[in-house]
Amino acid sequence: VSLAVWPLLRRELVVDRVELAGLRATVTRFKDGRLSIDDLTAGRTDKTPATEAEPAAAPLKLDIAGIAITDAALTFVDQQAPRRVQLTRASVETGRFAVGVPVSVALKGRLDADAPRLGADLALEGRLALGPAPSGGSAHPVRAPRVVCNLPQLARAAGASGFFNVAPDPDGTV
Repeated sequence: VSLAVWPLLRRELVVDRVELAGLRATVTRFKDGRLSIDDLTAGRTDKTPATEAEPAAAPLKLDIAGIAITDAALTFVDQQAPRRVQLTRASVETGRFAVGVPVSVALKGRLDADAPRLGADLALEGRLALGPAPSGGSAHPVRAPRVVCNLPQLARAAGASGFFNVAPDPDGTV
């Protein structure tokens, strides 16, 4: 990671590139609905309210030239369902990552779930925009040129729970 220091004075975080190898993370949803990461995603815990004399701090602007994540494994354990979903052998590659700038994203990995039973090798490519959607803008298509999965099991799972209905075009566009 290479960080530019001068932009920090303007509340801008400019990073050359972020690379992570071997990332392992597990998120658990407990039976009471709490997530194991709630303490990381909570807002201000300070009980002292901001006064009118304190000006609101400008949000930090983030600009990263690219992100590369290799050999990652993400697990979601849902104790309410119960179910376990895993993304393994995952890699993510992005282009420039900044608010208001469409970013190219490529994701590859293995997706497995136990309820409903699912196994899929994924290869997705697309462009995402961070921040509010531009007025009059159009969505960027997500390409899935190499999605391989057990279609009979997937069809049964989708039909039973009704959570999606996807049919890729012949060229792989979803």
